[in-house]
Amino acid sequence: MKCPTCGQDPCVGSGWCSASWKDAARDYASGRPPVQPYWEPLYDEPAPVGPNGHGGKRLVLTAAEFVAGFRSPDYLIDGILQRGYLYALTARTNHGKTALSLLLMHHVALSKPLHGREVTGGAVLYLAGENPDNIRARFLVQCEYYQVDPTTMPVYFVDGSIDLSTEMQTLRDTFGVAELALVVVDTAAAYFVGDDSNNNEQQGAYARLLRELTAFAGKPVVVVNGHPVKNASRDNLLPIGGGAYLNEIDGNLTAWANDEKQVTLHWLGKFRGPEFEPLSFELIVVESPKVIDAKGRLMPSVVAIPISEAAVEGGEQKQEADENRVLRALGDSPKASLSFLAKKCGLVGGNGEPSKRRVQTIMVRLLKDKLVAHHRGGGKYILTEKGKKEIGYNDGDDD
Repeated sequence: MKCPTCGQDPCVGSGWCSASWKDAARDYASGRPPVQPYWEPLYDEPAPVGPNGHGGKRLVLTAAEFVAGFRSPDYLIDGILQRGYLYALTARTNHGKTALSLLLMHHVALSKPLHGREVTGGAVLYLAGENPDNIRARFLVQCEYYQVDPTTMPVYFVDGSIDLSTEMQTLRDTFGVAELALVVVDTAAAYFVGDDSNNNEQQGAYARLLRELTAFAGKPVVVVNGHPVKNASRDNLLPIGGGAYLNEIDGNLTAWANDEKQVTLHWLGKFRGPEFEPLSFELIVVESPKVIDAKGRLMPSVVAIPISEAAVEGGEQKQEADENRVLRALGDSPKASLSFLAKKCGLVGGNGEPSKRRVQTIMVRLLKDKLVAHHRGGGKYILTEKGKKEIGYNDGDDD
């Protein structure tokens, strides 16, 4: 199609030359009908098929050609995880990252609904880089709990850390045309290919490398377990790697556990897709005769199970009640030992004995909320004025 202004095919501009665009703008502003049909397509033939911007496909597409490339979202977990997407799963140590990843693997491998949401099942690849022996034990215990034969599940493992930058093609060749539904990378730190985890450029390149896993046959969901920034609380669970890493992924899933070992799975910072309500789970201790130590003793492991949001709310209420009991006991007995407070508050461990650890965990939260303070910088605690007000405590100093 020749440009009516410059007479060339193709036009020296973008379909119509710049002079033609100026003429069209002038005509439009004056209300006169345009001299030339500047709204006509730029090309007579449709764009050839090929990767975007390469392989024969034109750099500039018409609106019709552009919207023709729309692909409907394909969900692995309905309304949450989309096929071909790269997600981080960020949580502090002991807040359930691995337990949730193994549970997700279980539901995908068995096409089992999760929290009432449809799960499109398929094969799973689990990269056990941080502690493969621990993953082995936990996988066996989980299968025992759910009464599933692990040898019949369509699950594959990478045993230990590898250099993904050199082994990516090997992984791709291993699966060939076999379709994967889910890839779990456990953890981001174990497979990091750079030499400086604080380097934004390296973290961005690493995220792009991880994204290559989403291009495997089946366009699997890729979930990368990782730790948050230093001293992260519930409201700033962003993955290590800074903005460069976060910008390259499609969503940052988060997990946060309370003292009752109830975990909330949600997202923070970035999530491509519709909003979803937080999902709740409980971490329970399970044993299996298949998992024993060298002396034949059962080795307890942790398994995640779905629970209701009401159960989590009940756990949070219990956590607050325990905190209030400790505050009142400390008000009655300032500078008391942790053992004394545990006994007075009825806070016991798994052996039925008063648990100093539970009281210490509570004290950490109370310190953060400035409800208690260290007595003269030591290991004993006293109520702050804010703490006294919280429980309506009167120490007799008021008139």
